[in-house]
Amino acid sequence: MKTPTYSASTNRKANLPLAFLYLLLLFILVCAIWLFSSQTGSDSQALSDRLIHLLHLESLPEIRFLIRKAAHFSVYLVMGILWYLFFDSLGFVAGKAVLGAVLFSLLFAGIDEIHQSFVADRACQFRDVILDEIGAINGTCLAYLLLFQLRTFRHRPHSHLTSKKPLDDYKSESSLQVGL
Repeated sequence: MKTPTYSASTNRKANLPLAFLYLLLLFILVCAIWLFSSQTGSDSQALSDRLIHLLHLESLPEIRFLIRKAAHFSVYLVMGILWYLFFDSLGFVAGKAVLGAVLFSLLFAGIDEIHQSFVADRACQFRDVILDEIGAINGTCLAYLLLFQLRTFRHRPHSHLTSKKPLDDYKSESSLQVGL
């Protein structure tokens, strides 16, 4: 019989298959980011322009800048979510899962920007690392809050189900509320 793996810090059972799934999704996301970062500046700009044309936003000034920055934020938001879920599925306490998600996202954002400095017509921009990290922090917080709510709701006693009152008392209360 296989012995379950427990995290020493939370006494929760680690879910290794789920952790592997999150790691696989992170790998796919990192490969996609790396692929987009490997595009030359003109190829990257052409991709942004196609999206702007597809959304019929050509008339808006500075839309290319906004779309590119929104892409940074949203991709790293997803990364923050996935890192948090990965660490949580391994049984890390919430604080360590948040810290791990934020730091690993920051590490990759920095490496990615350095990588872009070696690509033609691209540059390493510190503001992109900051924007990436803001997205990752938001994703990490979102994942934490959603899991906290799910776990709180799941473990909260439902007073109407555990009450010692007879069922007839509930029927009389509901008829009074309706006005019957």
